[in-house]
Amino acid sequence: MLIKKKRWTIGIWEHMPFIPFFVEYPLNFYSTFSRDESIKWCYSGREIGGALQLDINGASYQLFQELGGKFVKQNIESDRIHDRKEDEANLWRVNYSGKLQKISSCAWHEWNLRMSYGKINNYEPLQQQQESGVWKSYGKVLRSTRRGGVCGLDYEYRQLRDKWHPCFSVVSGLTYQYQEVSLLFYPIQYSQPLHKFTLHATLLRNFILPKAFLDCSISGRYVIGTGTILEERNLTSGQSTQEIKLWRNSERLQQNYDYETVPRFAGNISVTYTRKAPLCWFVRLSGGYEHSGACRVNENNREIITCIGLIF
Repeated sequence: MLIKKKRWTIGIWEHMPFIPFFVEYPLNFYSTFSRDESIKWCYSGREIGGALQLDINGASYQLFQELGGKFVKQNIESDRIHDRKEDEANLWRVNYSGKLQKISSCAWHEWNLRMSYGKINNYEPLQQQQESGVWKSYGKVLRSTRRGGVCGLDYEYRQLRDKWHPCFSVVSGLTYQYQEVSLLFYPIQYSQPLHKFTLHATLLRNFILPKAFLDCSISGRYVIGTGTILEERNLTSGQSTQEIKLWRNSERLQQNYDYETVPRFAGNISVTYTRKAPLCWFVRLSGGYEHSGACRVNENNREIITCIGLIF
């Protein structure tokens, strides 16, 4: 069990680029501060959590399971107005992971299942300043919610050279992610539900050289999403409402939606040379490419990385 209390400060200074304050989308397109403000945001929170684990070992099988969760209560204040709350948030999350392994003298099979679900509620405090100058809170209004879940299943196969050193391995899996963000201005609720699927695979081949190892790997990932850019719902039937102009930049709203939902492909190649004597050192060269032609925010990414290091 974990019980934690923490406090931290984030400073937003003058002449910084335009940065929306509210973290929870789509509030960050509604309430922002201007370029010329210098603000310190003070976060304070209390967190309680815990986990239960079960480990079963057999002759050739091993099963491990973990069920955990946490609850976080967070307050946000700024130095613009002393003792006045800017925001209040509650978060809870439940996680489950299960891992089944089958090990023999020449092969290793592993199935890994993971599931997670959580929700965040953001509140606007209702406050009034007393004659003494102190701000008194007499309630709060729910302004935004974020709820979502993740479910993933991975499979790994290793062809073993000995008990702990594979000469060949393959990892593949599928992940489904659901997320729904809502903004409430009673009686209107604005929502954005998103569904995302990720398919990935990695191949690794190990070669033994004189006093050295050579590891070559290739991996790929395909992501596709779907959803609704904005849903508007009237929580009270038969009541007319005035249109609220929420979005200062509808183009950016579209760009962020495209970033979450457009199909994209990513690939990576890596080669690592490890020398065993007289010192253990390695050289790694890797390159990656990501393509998502329909999304201007992240259209094409390329990278080449070189690493040199010692192993102690």
